Amino acid sequence: MELKGIKETNDCFYLTLSYRFSNVSDCLEMIKQRKFILTTPTRSVFDSKSFTLSLSSEVKIVILKSNIFSYKDRTIKNAILEGKKRGFKVPSADVAVMLRAMLTNKDLTALDLRWGLVVMHKRIKDSWGRMTFLHVTTYEHGQYISTLPDIPNKSWSSDGFVFCV
Repeated sequence: MELKGIKETNDCFYLTLSYRFSNVSDCLEMIKQRKFILTTPTRSVFDSKSFTLSLSSEVKIVILKSNIFSYKDRTIKNAILEGKKRGFKVPSADVAVMLRAMLTNKDLTALDLRWGLVVMHKRIKDSWGRMTFLHVTTYEHGQYISTLPDIPNKSWSSDGFVFCV
């Protein structure tokens, strides 16, 4: 995997992810090899028939910086509306694994994204029965892929929302 240059604007990062998983098992194998940590309900998302894979070996993504919203307006609903307004597209769910593999905790911190990135794929039900989005986040003791429930008007502390361009 490689990360082709990150371009930053005032309110976005643009980058290209180069990789393609053949199947969900490939995603899980990478997670295991890289020792990424999945929270309990997150593992079930990978078992869902709704979990989608990219069809291309190059995925152009945009990270919409959450600081364009006030904290109380930093919601899933507003991120989706802003993404639509800018013509961004819905990424596949495996983008979360690609991002986690390419951006270390140190990278996320350097980009001021240490509170995490919400990948705005189609919602997937987790084992707790919640409709969720995958969330790439940093913690001192590991590299996490977790889920955030789709609560449209709840404010989140995540630093960015991930779409395709």
